[in-house]
Amino acid sequence: MTTLSKTPTTTDRISFIPSELLGVIIDLIDEPKDLLQLALASKHFYTIVVSDHLYYRHIRCDSRYMDLWSLFQTNFSIASKIRKLEMVTYTGRARNFLIPPSFRKKTYGDGGDLVVSDDNHVLQVLREAIGNMKNLHLFSWSEQKSRSWEGMLELFKTLVARCTNIQELEIMNANSSEPSNPTFTLDRALDPVSLPLEHHVETHPPNNPPYFDKLLQMIIFRCKRLKDLYIRSTFGLLNVSVLFLEGHWPDLRRFGLGGHISLFPEEVNEATQSSRMISFWKLHPNLECVLLIPATPFITIESGTLPLLRSFSCPIVSEFSVTIPTDVLSHVKHLFIFTQLNNNVGRIRSILRSAMSLTSLVIIHWSGWDLLSVIPTIQRFACFNEDVILPADGRSRSVLDMMTSLPHLTHLGGISFEYAEESLVVPELFRFPKLKYVEGLQGRKWTELKRDAEGKVVQLHTIERNIQDLNWEDWGGDFWGIGVRYSYI
Repeated sequence: MTTLSKTPTTTDRISFIPSELLGVIIDLIDEPKDLLQLALASKHFYTIVVSDHLYYRHIRCDSRYMDLWSLFQTNFSIASKIRKLEMVTYTGRARNFLIPPSFRKKTYGDGGDLVVSDDNHVLQVLREAIGNMKNLHLFSWSEQKSRSWEGMLELFKTLVARCTNIQELEIMNANSSEPSNPTFTLDRALDPVSLPLEHHVETHPPNNPPYFDKLLQMIIFRCKRLKDLYIRSTFGLLNVSVLFLEGHWPDLRRFGLGGHISLFPEEVNEATQSSRMISFWKLHPNLECVLLIPATPFITIESGTLPLLRSFSCPIVSEFSVTIPTDVLSHVKHLFIFTQLNNNVGRIRSILRSAMSLTSLVIIHWSGWDLLSVIPTIQRFACFNEDVILPADGRSRSVLDMMTSLPHLTHLGGISFEYAEESLVVPELFRFPKLKYVEGLQGRKWTELKRDAEGKVVQLHTIERNIQDLNWEDWGGDFWGIGVRYSYI
């Protein structure tokens, strides 16, 4: 009698593939979510994917995890599995860190093994570890710690030379103006997709050449494929006029300048400024988001330009500081405005009336509640003014009365209810049938409004900022809530 062999199952077939070959195939998958789906396909995949790949795709921690950095320094195979590396600062809790489980048991404490004092040794280990990350796609440095100038410069040189697949680059020297912060310039061409650079260093610190000028030249001539560019400074007054003169990035879609930034030198007259800005917009027709919050606001956009613009942020300090035509405003969905509204009511009203597709509005220094009737289509509205606090003296009701002109409102942020009787405010929210989230009812956190079948608010639920309904892109990419963050300010 002939015995028929059982047809091998898919898992059986996979089990015959050498683990080394499977590792090569799995290494082609970049995203952790895709790795997780593969891990759930079978026990065999789970064993290989989770232990050897999933925990190493995205690393986020600080430089004091020396055992981890030493592993990457000495093990090229493991280091090459990393796609995203974020160097952040420990802020009293490590729950936002992304590190392999075997390293999570280590905690901070007096004399603990995570407390490192030898700065040169730390930078050497980091530099050699990063040099092994050949498949790195995203590198972010936002450690709030002054480092050796020479050591940081060598680290960035290694990054540029060895990590040739970089697509997103974030350099943020937070909370330090010491000249020991790193200069970052490139010796070879690098085409990152995203380049948000937040600078807290003086333009000309001692013994340092005017590196900000070098930085601008790097951005202009060595980052030709930029899609996202944001520059912010909190020290000095940095001039970026060369960006408007020589900058050309065909794929640019998000452009932001904030903080102590001067768009043009004082000697350049307004007509020349307008001409240069208009030429810049014409060279970048793919721009979707423009954020300009400079120290010297003068913004001109010409009719027929920026056909894809959907998010626009700017200061309005006078009737003539911002010129943006109706045809451009007509397809803008998100506005973020800084203004002294009492002096610019007419200009604000004109802008709001022209923004017929507007779905979200954030205004800083707001007191013109009567203008709400101009924007009945708004779904998300946030304001901030230290004088706009809703106390339990009847004013909260009058303000809410004016806000009933926003029947489609789903998100209300920035207004402080902290001195109001919650029992008085919450019933008033019944008049907003689509309102889902309010910021300020319980401190500065977002609160979800739970309703019964009749639409009456019956429960308040404090939520985290990262839920889908609070997606910052739905605010135009510029807003997480007054009490949470300004993304680009």
